[in-house]
Amino acid sequence: MASTGLKPRTPSTREVAFARAWAISGNGLEFREQFYFDITRQYRFDFAWPALRVAVEIHGGEFSGGRHGRGTGLKSDCEKMRAAQLLGWIVLPFVGTDLDKRPVQCVDQVIQALRMRGWK
Repeated sequence: MASTGLKPRTPSTREVAFARAWAISGNGLEFREQFYFDITRQYRFDFAWPALRVAVEIHGGEFSGGRHGRGTGLKSDCEKMRAAQLLGWIVLPFVGTDLDKRPVQCVDQVIQALRMRGWK
C-alpha cells in the first residue's frame, strides 16, 4: 500500500476520555478519529462526523503551558479553525478540564451541534 505521508498519532488521555464518554452516552452515532479535513495542509480533527460536518477538538495543557496556550500553537489552532469554518464545519473545542469535570455536558453539546445539522 502506498504511503500517504500522513502521520498517525496516539490519542491523548483526554481524547480517550471523550471517546469513552461518547460510547457511554449510547447515542449510536459513530465518529471518525484523527479525520483529515484538509490533506494539503494536513489539518485533522480529533473527532469528526464528516457527513454532518461537525468536529471536536480537544486542547490539553491549558494550565501547564501546553502547545495550545502558547503563541505559535494558538496561532496555528486559529488558522485551522478558520479553514474548517470556511469549509462549513462546526468545530467544538474542549479543554482537558471540560472533560475532567463535565464529560456529559461535552457530549450533550456535540449532540446539539449534530442535531443542528439534521441528525435525528
